Amino acid sequence: MSCIHLVRISSTIYEDSYNEGFGENTNCGLRNEPIGKSFDSIDSALKHLHGYYGLPVGKENYDIDDELIRTSKMVADHSNQQNGGWFEPTDNEYETWKKGKTKLYTENFTVEYLSI
Repeated sequence: MSCIHLVRISSTIYEDSYNEGFGENTNCGLRNEPIGKSFDSIDSALKHLHGYYGLPVGKENYDIDDELIRTSKMVADHSNQQNGGWFEPTDNEYETWKKGKTKLYTENFTVEYLSI
């Protein structure tokens, strides 16, 4: 029986304009953060990534090759608010982003893994 060992995760956050697409790199994100956990299937590994890192649900949201898992998600910059940081945008933030009145961001994730 093989297992999936998640080695590390990295991410990069880019400005994302509703009308213009990706903009500048914010120089924020995860930097080779060790994971060090093993799972009996890729599905259980993806469930862990969803639960611990808030990554998308469903295998269809991932690009998976022999050693990398890639995905992305929208985030909002709440760094100036209590318990600030990069969080899932609220419905209101999505609506104002679509009107060009709020800045949102796309966080691109890369997870290194081993099949052992």
